[in-house]
Amino acid sequence: MKEIPIMLECAYCIRNLRHGGECGGKMNPPAQGCLAFKLDPRGCIRSMSATLQVPIYYEFPLVGVWNNQFNLGDRETELKITHIRGIRWDKRKGYLGVLCDIEYYVNDFSEDYEDPTDEKKPILKLVKGGLE
Repeated sequence: MKEIPIMLECAYCIRNLRHGGECGGKMNPPAQGCLAFKLDPRGCIRSMSATLQVPIYYEFPLVGVWNNQFNLGDRETELKITHIRGIRWDKRKGYLGVLCDIEYYVNDFSEDYEDPTDEKKPILKLVKGGLE
């Protein structure tokens, strides 16, 4: 696994407040890494607005609780509803559409991740010469 850039350490740290820890942010200058950084294996928390489909006679999702009952697109991930904006009933499909804001984990830094700043630079030769 590659090393996470210093400016993203708080987003991927298990000790951060958003991950359930006690740290509110870095106290070190931006050029130094955090001495208390510990990588969360689940990754970084992202937020988005979504419509969750809840079938009839199904337990309604709780606000502020992590659960893995719903899929986010084609991948299964643990998500948390932070705010419910509305509920829409669809008689034909037989589900409730819950319009809400959610948080979910994304792990972008895997072993095959390549940092875009690690581009291979051409090797240049210094040629000494003068005007003649």
